[in-house]
Order: sequence, then C-alpha cells, then structure tokens
Amino acid sequence: MAAKSSVPALPPGTPEFAVDRDTLIGFFHPPIGKSTFHDLVGKGLILPVKGLRGFYRLNESLVRLGLRPVASMPKDTARSGEDLMRWAFTMVDPILFPSPSWMLRDQPTDLERQTAQLIASVHRLHVEAFESVEEKLAYAAGALDAQNLLDRQSNEAGSR
Repeated sequence: MAAKSSVPALPPGTPEFAVDRDTLIGFFHPPIGKSTFHDLVGKGLILPVKGLRGFYRLNESLVRLGLRPVASMPKDTARSGEDLMRWAFTMVDPILFPSPSWMLRDQPTDLERQTAQLIASVHRLHVEAFESVEEKLAYAAGALDAQNLLDRQSNEAGSR
C-alpha cells in the first residue's frame, strides 16, 4: 500500500499565478525576511516556477503554508493597517468591536480578508484572556494606536 503524501493538494479548479518574492512576502503580517523566505523555498513550502527565475507559484505555496488559495491576482490594498486591524478585532468579538464603516461601502479583497484573519489570530488569545470589557477595549485601543503610528511612519518613509 502506498503512503499518503503529507503535502496538501491545491483544490481542483483553483487558478495558479506566478508572482515575485515581494508579492508573496506581502501575504505575511509582518512580512517575513528574505532569509526566512528562502528557507521556506528550500523546505519546499514555497514553490518556484520552473523556467521562470525569480517567480513563485502563489496558490500552491499558500496551500503548503496552511493558508487559503486566492481566486484572483492580489492587488495592492488602499486600506491602512489600522483599517484591517479594526476588522480583525471585529472577527475576534463582533459584539464588542463593531464592523468598521468602510465595510458598508466596499467589499474587502481576498488579501485583505487573509490579512485581517491573520491579525485576528494574533490578538484573539490576548483579548480573550481579559475578563472585563474595559480591559479588552483598552487592549484594542493600544493595539490600534500602535498600528496608527506604524502606518504614519510608513507613509512618511514612502513620501521621502
């Protein structure tokens, strides 16, 4: 009897995209370093495109890394990190943290959804560890303030 492969398979009908390293790194928050990226390539978790140097198979790599494949090519998001973090807190506790207002106007992209889910997974245990509503709100406010500062620093660095 043949042994089963432990590598997850790409769901049938899922499109595949060739992307560069920077695009693939953008699926991580915070972004992973170049050496970590190349370690994942070496371990076979991120797959290069054969015959196309510097490009990688997006969906197959995401599935191997335990993430969901995307249905369309990722686009840059106009949302700030603070916007995505607000949505992430909604995912953690929708009663305590209502949906951000931008969700009434716009549908989030797959990349935004995956980013918010990743942020939520980071903060969920911390929020759930607090017993009082006040502590939970204070934690979220501190995290949002920190993200706002990071967004401003990133915007200032980008405008130089």
